[in-house]
Amino acid sequence: MKILYIFIFVFSFYLDARDFKVASYNVENLFDLKLDGTEYKEYKPNTKTWNKQSFLKKIDNIAQVINDLNADIIGLQEVESKEALNTLLKKTPQYKYHTFIKKQTSSIGVALLSIYPIKNIQKIDVDKYDNYGRYILKGTLAIENKNLIVYVNHWRSKKAPESKRIIYAMRLKKEIDSLDQNEDYIILGDLNSNYNEYQTFKYDKNLNDTFGITGINQILNTTENENFIQLRDMITSKKKIHYNLWLELNDEK
Repeated sequence: MKILYIFIFVFSFYLDARDFKVASYNVENLFDLKLDGTEYKEYKPNTKTWNKQSFLKKIDNIAQVINDLNADIIGLQEVESKEALNTLLKKTPQYKYHTFIKKQTSSIGVALLSIYPIKNIQKIDVDKYDNYGRYILKGTLAIENKNLIVYVNHWRSKKAPESKRIIYAMRLKKEIDSLDQNEDYIILGDLNSNYNEYQTFKYDKNLNDTFGITGINQILNTTENENFIQLRDMITSKKKIHYNLWLELNDEK
């Protein structure tokens, strides 16, 4: 039996007295029905495993989840094309503003959907020599005359060691460090990392090729001296640190 892991994360954000909801959703291999040559073998179009019926069923299921989430801003991972995204948008018309990016040699890309205007879009190339790598999407949204930057990520899977994910983290950190101190931003997406990755990967020789350093914890500063950054730290710290929303969940979850 194949077990499918769908990653969804939702949180509310506060910006100058305006509440809105942000979500991240790995839709898992939303391929279209056009043969491009970069598809995964089980998603080659018009075959027994992937055809119009299965495609439209997947669109319906994803749209149902997105509509139930009712987020104002949502980042999607594992979308193959604009065509696939446009089909999904027919079922989610509330997202008037949207964008999609994908590296030409990659099988899948990332998208950003928003009820707020997207003023600017930038694709951040993490590793131009990695044909299977993925861009980081940087979208600047206008929310009541205030800018919010959203970074949509999809880091390398754990088929690769941590050094491959650290490349993403370092590129993202470089980008964030270039922002003005008063610019608001959110990092979201599928980082293929546990919130406590530095603990869980420590004794896995296939993953830990970085002497215990992880992209999510040490590079993006979600921990300090092996303690998780807390909300109070975000207010008092003079450097750019990051609070991980997984800490909002109860321990058993």
